[in-house]
Amino acid sequence: MVDGLMVRVRAVVDSGDREGALTLLVELLTGGGRTAQSVPEVAANALVATARTEGERDDADRAALAEYRGSALARDEIVALILETPLATDDLVAIQQALDDRLARDRATRQAAAPRVLEAARRQTEQAFAGREGRVLAAKLGRGYLELKYIPSRSTGKVHGPYLYQRWVEAGRRRSRYIGKPE
Repeated sequence: MVDGLMVRVRAVVDSGDREGALTLLVELLTGGGRTAQSVPEVAANALVATARTEGERDDADRAALAEYRGSALARDEIVALILETPLATDDLVAIQQALDDRLARDRATRQAAAPRVLEAARRQTEQAFAGREGRVLAAKLGRGYLELKYIPSRSTGKVHGPYLYQRWVEAGRRRSRYIGKPE
């Protein structure tokens, strides 16, 4: 699923599809923390930046998109070099071993962090919304936590949403910003 997920993330970010990004972020949240956590940080930050309108994008969003494009260029260049460079079988085996080692290390890092990340998301959500009405679903994604909120109207009781927010800690302060409302 991760490979298909990354194909979708890349397609949405590469095309600048805001609605597609919002829809995919909701899917990542409702699929549970493991799904959201499987997206590499560079791609996750670019996906969040894509979900914001051009006018809402800040320096962090622009930096996330630039870093994403840089990593995509590096990937394409590495693949092209492997395909075009005359390499001996032992060279290809060494490249394959390096890739296997990197994949195993990345997988182990994600698995080791998963319980801590999910518990931290639950605690942060509970603290931030203690005593408030409404329902919230949060998952670690990119530089912070992505939240999907439904907010009841105080006067009518009608529930509005979902609304996507990103929360993170910066210089010891809790930060939050509105990402968008998926259709």
